[in-house]
Amino acid sequence: MKENNVLNWNEFINSGFDAEPYEFIDEEGTFNAVVDMKRWGKKADSMMAYFTLEDGRKIISFSWKNSNYLGLGEISIGAAVTLTFSKNSKGYIGLKSVE
Repeated sequence: MKENNVLNWNEFINSGFDAEPYEFIDEEGTFNAVVDMKRWGKKADSMMAYFTLEDGRKIISFSWKNSNYLGLGEISIGAAVTLTFSKNSKGYIGLKSVE
């Protein structure tokens, strides 16, 4: 795995990681989670991260270059994090902070 733990598409496919059970979150709030995987989006300005929430739900979320990917680039796979999700101006729920 790369030093920064973020895989490109080919590395992600070859990793054997099963992304099937992961879904986008549909509620606002703050949740404890574990980082399961990270990969670059189709464009260089986004990163997709896969998390398992404390209650067992598996979620996927985007972070963006203009927010320095919310610091996810420096967080290791397997790390415990606190995620905060809220609605944006268009009404979509997105990842707002990672601690």
